[in-house]
Amino acid sequence: MDSFPALYADQIGQETCPLNPRAYQEQVIESVYQQWAFGHRSTLVQMATGTGKTAVGSLIARRFPEHRGRVLVLANRDELIRQWEDTMRFVCNNDQVEVEHGERRATRNRRSLRRDAQGRRRAFARIVVASKDTMWREKRLSSFEQDEFGLIIVDECSAWSDDCPTWHNIIQHFPGASVVGVDATPFRSDNKSMGRVFDSVACKYLMLQAVQDGWLVEPVQQYVMVDGYDLSSLSNVKGKDWSDKEIHHMLRQEKPLQAMAQQTVDYAVFEGAKKRPGHVLSTLIFNASVDLARHMADILNRRHARDGTGKAAVVSSRDTDAVTRRRIFDEFEEGKIKYLCNYGIATRGYDNPNIEMLVLGRPTKFAPLMIQMVGRSSRPLREITKALNEAPNSAARRAIIAASSKPTALILDPVGTTGVHSLSMDLGDVLGGDYGEAVIREAKTRALQTDGRLTKEEIEEAKKRVDAVEAEELRKRKSFIVESTHNSRQVDWKDKGTNATFAPEAPKKKQMEPTLAQTEFLVRAGYTKDEVARMSFGEAGKNVADAKRRFKLGLARIWQVRKMVRFGIPKERAEVMSKIDADRTLESAKRNGWQEQASEYSYAGDGNNF
Repeated sequence: MDSFPALYADQIGQETCPLNPRAYQEQVIESVYQQWAFGHRSTLVQMATGTGKTAVGSLIARRFPEHRGRVLVLANRDELIRQWEDTMRFVCNNDQVEVEHGERRATRNRRSLRRDAQGRRRAFARIVVASKDTMWREKRLSSFEQDEFGLIIVDECSAWSDDCPTWHNIIQHFPGASVVGVDATPFRSDNKSMGRVFDSVACKYLMLQAVQDGWLVEPVQQYVMVDGYDLSSLSNVKGKDWSDKEIHHMLRQEKPLQAMAQQTVDYAVFEGAKKRPGHVLSTLIFNASVDLARHMADILNRRHARDGTGKAAVVSSRDTDAVTRRRIFDEFEEGKIKYLCNYGIATRGYDNPNIEMLVLGRPTKFAPLMIQMVGRSSRPLREITKALNEAPNSAARRAIIAASSKPTALILDPVGTTGVHSLSMDLGDVLGGDYGEAVIREAKTRALQTDGRLTKEEIEEAKKRVDAVEAEELRKRKSFIVESTHNSRQVDWKDKGTNATFAPEAPKKKQMEPTLAQTEFLVRAGYTKDEVARMSFGEAGKNVADAKRRFKLGLARIWQVRKMVRFGIPKERAEVMSKIDADRTLESAKRNGWQEQASEYSYAGDGNNF
């Protein structure tokens, strides 16, 4: 492995790079190269939607040493392939990029020459953007030499699993290649750990940080009441999201869709008029099926024919071809279409900074899906991008966004007449802040009691209120002493009971024990029942908070730390490991037959429920 300074260099000639990375993007690139220098073959990058994952990947490719091989970019949809191709051509020069997708084929041997459009013989292109569905086919894959590529960039890498042949065969065909995965939400709905396929996490840059830094538009969640929209009627299986089929059956009646369409139009027209007379917000609508998307668009177009409230269109992965999708997307971005209904096509990889409002017609309990949907509206307008890049600090950038015609992004979130919304995801989950359930519940309750609007500031205010209540309760607990006077018998061992004396025992403070909820949580986290029983209420609370903090930060779980210590890994090192690194370490230990050693910890299980 080359040293870090040798790896970290501009490899595309001596010309200046046309893309000047932002400070956080430069840190991401440095972190990736450092992980490779540390000996990790594969590393993971988590970046919020709209913060430039494609740009960062292109800069990583540009700086990759040519003598170590070509660069392969794997994507899984036409739109993503085109996006990577365009960005790579801009960052790494037009003649440095080829595409392996469908009928398009890249040069096969990196030591061969190819002819350009004028028939001149030119060297191979260093970068190949490929469809994973095309690339994994045996004839295509075997036509590339195993040392062809030195770097593989995996886009939307949460789709990659070690037991999925589509991705696995491609990665294994190039055993010497370094791998970097990029994703806004590197989590899988089947709960499989990304540590099974990635050796380390290079960095995380979440939406909350990007909003605070002034790079993304703040989302504002607006709850709306929709008749017939009842989430309580859906099956609620722990750890699983609602199925599209269930949601389709709930919404297949005309009444809830009509109500949702009315709320959509009302907000698009009313909020648009605040910006300028006659303006209708550019609105992206997520639906639970193709049929619901078509039906919703039909209702919106009926309203447009009657009131002139804006045209609607539909895109889906099932029956809209790539050319038609591109045309509809272009018309939507240009403002010719005001409402775009979609199913399974605009959730990932769709970039349109002009989106001003989202409608969550597909409720979810799966945080990554909610984050991806909200991320479609988080980009600031293109017209202020240059000003944002030139702004001296985060406060200046936030002021620029606030003064633009898109100061916030409105997220229209149907609640239903029952108000059962605590089951689904919310703004707190999307922003990635360290907000507990009590804070989100307080913020939601306050929002539903007033104007139904939930913002980052209101969540912060709710956190202050909850913290104040908890602090007052803690103060009361500390001053709460049970005065108990009772008689205890002091017996002289020489006395047979006839002359026994009694004296009052000194009053004792009663120590509050952990609650049942604390006990169950800590046992799942890796503590033994005996350990929890010896804790006070306050100690248990601190340990619960620490376990939740580790979960939020992606650190090794308590049970993982304890087991690694029993395998002989120093406690100080185990406690600062990421969960992914801990997964890899424990799997390696199991594979290599490491023996557990005696330690200060007792091990309470595998933590599968935590």
